[in-house]
Amino acid sequence: SLEETGLSKLLNLTLAGVLVDQLEEVDGGDAGERLYDTLGGRLSDPRGPGKLLAVVNPASTSHWLYRRLVAERTRDPGAVYVHFTMRDNPHLPAEYVERMEETRERRPHWYRSFVLGSWGAFEGAAFEEFDEGVHVVEPFRVPEGWDRWEALDHGAANPTAVGAWAIDYDGNVICADLYYRPGLVSAHAGEIKRRRRPVGEGDRLVSPGGWWEVPRDGGRPGWRTNVVYADPSVFAQHGHATRWGAPASIATEYAEHGVVLSRADNDRAAGYSRLLELIHPDPERVFPSWHPRAGEKGSPRLFVFRHCEELVEQLQAAPVAADGPDAGKAICSKWEGAYGHAVAMARYSVLSWPGASKPPDPGEVEPE
Repeated sequence: SLEETGLSKLLNLTLAGVLVDQLEEVDGGDAGERLYDTLGGRLSDPRGPGKLLAVVNPASTSHWLYRRLVAERTRDPGAVYVHFTMRDNPHLPAEYVERMEETRERRPHWYRSFVLGSWGAFEGAAFEEFDEGVHVVEPFRVPEGWDRWEALDHGAANPTAVGAWAIDYDGNVICADLYYRPGLVSAHAGEIKRRRRPVGEGDRLVSPGGWWEVPRDGGRPGWRTNVVYADPSVFAQHGHATRWGAPASIATEYAEHGVVLSRADNDRAAGYSRLLELIHPDPERVFPSWHPRAGEKGSPRLFVFRHCEELVEQLQAAPVAADGPDAGKAICSKWEGAYGHAVAMARYSVLSWPGASKPPDPGEVEPE
């Protein structure tokens, strides 16, 4: 019996090894993670292997298990993840396997979790149609003629998420780069400005010119806008004054470090609805020329470059609000405040930008 409330019972143990079945059932937040770390701290008996073996059913990608033991980018040093599906067990009765396969259409979330062993498949997922094989694309240089902008969700103790966005002539929206890190405003602003500058060959950012493309003939940056959409709450005054005597806010802090913010539309229900529309694969819409499925039908209108990993994970993990005034109409605000800062940033982005890029005039040759 492994309960978060029984943490003190573990402190007197000296263990050679640990086996936990269904570790995903412990708390998905700090309490469960503290329990896990406490178990690891009791593996001090020299007679054993000093290892913890956990058997789990896949849960949300916002669960600490996914971050600590599954995701390659954040997995603990020394942790080994072994994935298997129901089909990997050759001893299951044929009738049982057939019944489980029948759940593919009737209970798709259950099927993906307990038959395929997929993380992030769960009842109440906010973006059921988000498919990494469809919406995630390899980075490419964004053409200079496409409109570009940035969106920011500020966090102090929590991460700050800043996305570089672009839209093509057909209204396909791309998150082309993502900065995701906790810290001070000065650090965030410094990194934003660094990514706007030209970068070295081989860098995976939006283009060799950085977030802001610099035209070959010099002059002003080639982007049509440098707007940064941010949560309107960052404009709230907090009783201090800037060095010029004006009322201070988080937005003025960014401005003092060279990053000017604009108020985003923070209608939670409308932002969720817009993301759903953009993620939806339209049976009659043709995939763009830069997509691996170019020319085929069934394209959505929102895409994410592969290295924007936090946004991909959060679009897969986001739950829809189950109760309260936002029930069924918006992303769960408690989850978004704790884990979903990249998704919040995406809401500001897609709800604030007006439309597709303007194609070049006839006879105008767009730079390669």
